[in-house]
Amino acid sequence: TTTELGSSLAALHSDLGTALEVAEKYPEAKSEWEKALGMLTKTCGASRNDPRVKSISKNVAGVERAIGAARERRRLENDVDEAKGRLETAGGLGSRREVESARKHLVTSTKRLAKHIKETLGANSYAHAKIQLKLAKARLQSLPDPSEPQTDEKSARKVDKLLAEIFDEGRSAVDVLQLTLGKEHTLVATGCVFAAGVARQRVASLLSDQGSSGPEIGTAPLSAEAKGLVNAALELYATALPPLRYKYANTIPTEDGSTAVQPDVAETHCRIAELYELK
Repeated sequence: TTTELGSSLAALHSDLGTALEVAEKYPEAKSEWEKALGMLTKTCGASRNDPRVKSISKNVAGVERAIGAARERRRLENDVDEAKGRLETAGGLGSRREVESARKHLVTSTKRLAKHIKETLGANSYAHAKIQLKLAKARLQSLPDPSEPQTDEKSARKVDKLLAEIFDEGRSAVDVLQLTLGKEHTLVATGCVFAAGVARQRVASLLSDQGSSGPEIGTAPLSAEAKGLVNAALELYATALPPLRYKYANTIPTEDGSTAVQPDVAETHCRIAELYELK
């Protein structure tokens, strides 16, 4: 029927709009979403209260804000790029204090960009999820070296609290990336592996508090909180495996016709095995 055809075309235009938003082609994304709205409201007779109309209208409003604030976003992106360059320079030649200062500067500039993107495109946009993941990584780098024991109990609690926040940021970004990109996108795998790694760090911290030397030892019994983190990490690693395998297209033939090693997949399986050993 005409309604069914219009609904299918609206879904197609909506998907194209999402793809163009991911490519940061906001005027083109707006055009596709407006076509989708036209199909739904004029051809299908959908009302403003229709969930599809509400969702697409929200997307249109977001890209309109992004188009209007393009100059400010470019300025903030340049600040992040400069902060990255400063960190790279400090990492190669600078003192420890200079490296720590550069890391803090990168976190601050990335936070500003993340806030700007959230205010324009929205918290559930691909662009915000992507920058949120970058912010989580920058915050993790700014924490004290995990190989150095935290003798001050207050400092140890502060680090654990920050790890919990970073884990939540990473996991939240993964949820949005799955919705916008699909479950088999490599960026989803990247986010899952990152968040799972943060969970493992928290487990190691908790075990260290109990007198164990790390998650690979597994001599101390797991607390309820540590068990929850282990299960969360296992779930994230399991979610990462399909897109990792998809990245390699299941097999990579070598010159002799055999299958090449897939390091990301192999390492993820190793991490899963280590976590099961803890359980």
